Amino acid sequence: MFSLRISELRKKKGVTQSEIAEILNVTNKAYSAYERQRNQMNHEMLCRLADYYGVSTDYLLGRDVTPPFLSDEEQEIIDNYRGLDERGKKSVKNNISFEVEQSKKK
Repeated sequence: MFSLRISELRKKKGVTQSEIAEILNVTNKAYSAYERQRNQMNHEMLCRLADYYGVSTDYLLGRDVTPPFLSDEEQEIIDNYRGLDERGKKSVKNNISFEVEQSKKK
């Protein structure tokens, strides 16, 4: 799980293995081994990587399943919601409550 998570996070952020290796002060070969499950990362590097990506160490280790990033669609919905006046926000909340209730009935 760890190797998959760090690989996905790196790709989502748009950085190379070389760039992450430099941040962690390890060789490219050493970092590549982390993503291929060949080496285990020490506590200090694990914390530095979690800080860099803005996620918890539990997420990196597979103990927390909450994704660290919103999808583009989710972020757009949040941004649009924040731009609404109180009437619009109330309407969105009512629609969400209705849809949640409908999905519970299925």
